Amino acid sequence: KRDKSIYKILLSEMSWEKQGRLFNFYKDKTIEDEIRAAKINVNEGLIVKYPNENFFKIKNPNKNQVLVFSAKGKMPEFGKNSIVLGSTLVFGSRSANNVSNNIVSVNLKNFEISEANQLILDDSQVFKLYMIFVFTVSLFAYFKNTNVVFYFSENAIRNEKRTLILTPNESKILQKFLDNKELENVFLLELFADKTKSKDSTVKKKNKIIKSFNLKFLNYFGQNLILKKVNKNDSRQVIYTIAPKTSLISEEAS
Repeated sequence: KRDKSIYKILLSEMSWEKQGRLFNFYKDKTIEDEIRAAKINVNEGLIVKYPNENFFKIKNPNKNQVLVFSAKGKMPEFGKNSIVLGSTLVFGSRSANNVSNNIVSVNLKNFEISEANQLILDDSQVFKLYMIFVFTVSLFAYFKNTNVVFYFSENAIRNEKRTLILTPNESKILQKFLDNKELENVFLLELFADKTKSKDSTVKKKNKIIKSFNLKFLNYFGQNLILKKVNKNDSRQVIYTIAPKTSLISEEAS
């Protein structure tokens, strides 16, 4: 049996790619019929004409399309040595006395489409692509909608795979987020307030601790935990929040 699959070769890299398989519209065709059929390149498709039939087909795999044109009474038999120039088909044809040959040109635009069909891909190939697509979408939806949980104790934060040891200052900050997923900047500054130092010094200390912690957390767990945003009600105020779809649960230190 002949392989009806369509392959594409990239000449610069000499790599082959399977495009799919042509639908067999006429299952009664034998291998001999296929060999005798005229197949001529046209644009990105292929003209297919079987001997003694009053129609021809143009197959275009890139458009997933097969067009059937009625050629009854309009076109003599043409063979494999035919060529297409623009929309004109040029081929050699025997004269009426069956002795000499004539050059015949036919405008393909003069033929009407009598039938339009689609090519189909190989069923197993379609199923594999479908399963890959479904798996990818499902995996994306799962991770997009799943809430990530971290367990926090006095000196560490962990998930099911890893544990990150906390400094006392980091522990102070996370303790604040147990009851509130969002905190105004002023509440975090209170943790590091020192009457012997300026407010600017306190702000710098708080920022340094959060930045350092987020960097460690990112290296350990692949994400930031504490995010900063502007208060919707007052653009002058900064709010700190736990990352979206992330939960912080308290547990007793072991």
